[in-house]
This record gives sequence, structure tokens and C-alpha cells, in this order.
Amino acid sequence: MAIITYPRDLGERIGEGFPHISFELIDTSVPDFTKIHLYIPDGINSSDGASYGSLNLGAINALKDITSKADADKKFASNTNDALLVGLKAMEKFGVDSQLTSATAQSKGIAFNPQTALAFENMNMRSFSFEFKLVPESPADSETIRSIENLFRKYMYASKAGIYTLKYPPKWRIKYNVGEQENKYLPFMHDCYLSSFDAVHNGDGNSFFANGAPTSTAIKLSFVETKMLTREDLYPESGYDYTYQRATYVSPSPSGGE
Repeated sequence: MAIITYPRDLGERIGEGFPHISFELIDTSVPDFTKIHLYIPDGINSSDGASYGSLNLGAINALKDITSKADADKKFASNTNDALLVGLKAMEKFGVDSQLTSATAQSKGIAFNPQTALAFENMNMRSFSFEFKLVPESPADSETIRSIENLFRKYMYASKAGIYTLKYPPKWRIKYNVGEQENKYLPFMHDCYLSSFDAVHNGDGNSFFANGAPTSTAIKLSFVETKMLTREDLYPESGYDYTYQRATYVSPSPSGGE
């Protein structure tokens, strides 16, 4: 069992340039299969994000001025309010109750300008979710759907590598394709781990085929990329086409590390 396709005519249509999505296990030691080809689901979604924190430059700059007497004399000589507030901030650094310094500033009708600026922290880890409804038209379809469901579930799990040790689950390589080529109009994904898997059987009614197979199986897959990306992981220095370069896979060691 090397490549699994659903629906059954998808394999023939791939050679004709038909759009589809592929899920490939890139751990070559897996014996069950190498790829699963499925139709592209509705509502293709991708989300990129960055995390920013706040940085109060006012206090930092004020303390810098305090440490330089020449700058302090020059900057605070003409503005007693600045001199007062910077002094109060300095007192807080030496342990004076902030309520006391705030009350002093309030009595003068002035407040400290924090000069807050955004500070970049990191890029968010990207995740991707897919939903498929698989409806069999033959006993062979039912068996294919059963294989797809159980192979996704099987390789979401870690495996034992010792009494106290787990081996990482295998990584997945997911591609939107047009025929044999990756589709440049849809999101490019780096290698992922399967983080959650849900299956609903007979969501439209409680009926079964004569062999006990459900009349429909809906699956939901959630993947998360194995690393935080930088711009260079997605794009070349010049241009905006994806590089389509993924990290070389290294097989996990028996101890579970990589």
C-alpha cells in the first residue's frame, strides 16, 4: 500500500492536471503508505501572525538622562515638571511606594509620558486545518475511507522507544497540487505534525451498509508547522514567489530526539 487516493478516480485525473491535496509521511521507515491524495476542501484558509509587546521608552530615556549629569542639567533646567517626574521615577527604582510618587504627581496635575512603543517579539507558529466528507459508493470505497481514517490517527501518535521514552510522531509534508506540480496560487506549508484528528461517522443519519460500513465519514485534521518561520523560509530575497524549499528531513533517533 504505497499511495491512497479518494475519490477513486482521482488517481487518473492527477495526470490530467486536476487540483488536489497530498499528505505525505516523510519518515521512510513507515511501512503502511507514502501518500494520501484527497480532493481540495471548500474554504481554503491560512493565517500568518506576529507577536508584539510594549516597551516604555520614557522611563528608559529618563534614567539615561539621570546618569549623565551634563544632559540632565541641560534638559531639566528649563522644565521643572520634567525634572520632578524623572525624579519620582528614579525614587520608584529605589523602592519608594509608587502610590506616593503618583499622588505627588497628581497634586501637580501632571503625569509621566511613558512614550510607549511596539517591540517585536516573534512570529506565531502557523497551523492549518482541513475538513473532508468521505461518502463511499462501493465496498472498495468504504475500505479506502477506513484506511484513510486509521492511518491519519495512527501516525498522529508517538510510539514507544523505551520504558521512559517516546519517539516523536512522523512529520507530514502537505502540498496543494495541480497535477504533479505544487499549486503556486495556494498556501505553501512547511513540514508539520498532526496535532488533532476528529472523525464523525454517519453525521447525516444513523444508517449503515450491509457490511457495517457507515454511509459517510467526516474527518477534521489540524496540523502545526514544526518550527517558527522567518521570511527566508518562504520567499527569496527578490520576488514574492514561494521558494518551495523545505528543510531536509532527519529520521528520529531511537531515543526520540532528532
